[in-house]
Amino acid sequence: MTATEIENAPPGLAAIMGSPAYAAARRRVFKQLTEALLYEDMVACRRRPVDGGAEEITITGADRAGDPVRYVCEGRLKLSFGKFKLTPRPVRRVSGGEESEAEDVALFLQEIWGAMVEEPRHIAAFVRELEQTLLKDAAARYDRLVRPVGKRRKLEELEGDVLEAHPYHPCFKSRIGFNLADNERYGPEFHPQFKLLWLAVRREDAVFALSAHTSWEEHMTRELGEAVFARFREKLALLGREPDAFVFVPVHPWQWEHKVASLFYRFIADGRMVVLGEGEDEYSPQQSIRTLSNRTSPLKDNVKTAISIVNTSAVRILGTHHVTNGPILSDWLEAIVEGDRYFRERARLILLKEHAGVSFRYELLPEPVREDGYGTLGAIWRESVHRHLEEGEEAVPFTVLCHIGADGRPFIHNWVKKEGLEKWLNRLLAVSIHPLVHLLLAHGVAMESHGQNLVLIARNGRPERIAVRDLPGGVRFYTRSEGERARLAGLRDSDPLHPNSYSTSPMETDNVNKIRNFLMDSFFQIMLAELCLVLEEYYGLKESAFWRAAAEQIHSYLRQFGQGEPPPYDLFAETIDVGQLTRRRLFGEHVIRNHAVANPLFHLRETGV
Repeated sequence: MTATEIENAPPGLAAIMGSPAYAAARRRVFKQLTEALLYEDMVACRRRPVDGGAEEITITGADRAGDPVRYVCEGRLKLSFGKFKLTPRPVRRVSGGEESEAEDVALFLQEIWGAMVEEPRHIAAFVRELEQTLLKDAAARYDRLVRPVGKRRKLEELEGDVLEAHPYHPCFKSRIGFNLADNERYGPEFHPQFKLLWLAVRREDAVFALSAHTSWEEHMTRELGEAVFARFREKLALLGREPDAFVFVPVHPWQWEHKVASLFYRFIADGRMVVLGEGEDEYSPQQSIRTLSNRTSPLKDNVKTAISIVNTSAVRILGTHHVTNGPILSDWLEAIVEGDRYFRERARLILLKEHAGVSFRYELLPEPVREDGYGTLGAIWRESVHRHLEEGEEAVPFTVLCHIGADGRPFIHNWVKKEGLEKWLNRLLAVSIHPLVHLLLAHGVAMESHGQNLVLIARNGRPERIAVRDLPGGVRFYTRSEGERARLAGLRDSDPLHPNSYSTSPMETDNVNKIRNFLMDSFFQIMLAELCLVLEEYYGLKESAFWRAAAEQIHSYLRQFGQGEPPPYDLFAETIDVGQLTRRRLFGEHVIRNHAVANPLFHLRETGV
């Protein structure tokens, strides 16, 4: 290793572990894990009230010798969907009459094993994800300590500035497959920029997906640039290959090194695949890691690449059905939006279409390696939000609304200070709730609108409209007509080639509660509830006031578009079903893992309440 390489290498564990970043990351992992265990009723515990309206929670277990051990924390039951939020005081371990801060998540789960309501099926894998989350979150926090980011506003930079990640899932940054060096090279918090490797694949060995009126050659010429497109074709010709017989496929550099080279060498050896080299454009990862923003030419598409890591308990490959579904769903949703005067003229909703995709035909792999290779070589191209912005508009990821900067202030502080909290919040709720509710009530479509899938469009901090993204992975709908069904011909919920490629539930259903819950879970229970709690903590806004403001926006919509009858999708239901993300991971998905939680909108069904 050269002196330069040593100087630029990621910090060692000793530096990270000895910094305040490690303690902050450890406390966050313990906090989210404990909150999830309690919220999903996964452990037996004793509760008693303490001063200030909080509760003391005690979980009793046993150490290796069989002696009793207690884990103690304090928290409050919240109005927002019955969430239980711990106070800043850390979780403590009490053993032999001595109390100390709980520091080892593996030991914690081992010692409370007997208090769990069900036998954990996947404890080892779950602990690994927790520990890797701790290490990678600590590394990101350490980097922020030694390299402060300062004030930034560009969407691509903010994708990495948000350290919080998933606000509920305890394995929010596991990235199984990345070591710490990989994490720094490709994790969004470190703001890396890198080029993609390109392969040429025989056309008959690939599956294409295109939106209407899109040609593959025009798409690739635009994304690669005419000079690179010509260079790649020239390389094929010099090798004696017919350029028109091949299609170009981008590969994430980590994926090439760890998966593609070792799986697809056989096709390179027989000439059915050619390594073309790097393109010219630099890319940086968005919060989802595998989706990349073009930093050289921001108007060009985002590229979603296959990358075989596990994050938030899901493998981030690209199943063939996800690749082929993107253009079908994008064209269908675009037709809905363009055919609706409200969307065109008032909400001006932006759909970031996934208009092109390519996937290898995995049945061509030898059967013994087919499952390992499934979903490892493919890409989806998504429109850049910059193509849709008007003069003076800026785009920020919705997750930044809950981000707390190094100065201890929320990212939104200057916006709130300028507009006033009530005025700014009402505007934000109007521009986000109205279009999402209109999609649901007028068209039977629910978007999985958690913060990572939404982009806020603002003008000088004033919310103007929203953009939605990740269409094929985040939609549930009810189709009413044969015309709609014809538009969606070819849509698939799973890939028969791979038994584990299924979605969590079918995209199309006639169960209106499932469609309603899909929106309520992602947007209201995850995104808005988290924002509600941030506004309560930093600005003193009561939860009840926040949910009254949200309810008023729903009523405002209904006053404009209601038909006099109750809508079939009841947003004011007493309870909604939300996914038990931790219970699924720890106990298994052999049964449905949802639970009914109290809806804070229930008592606000009538206006003026």
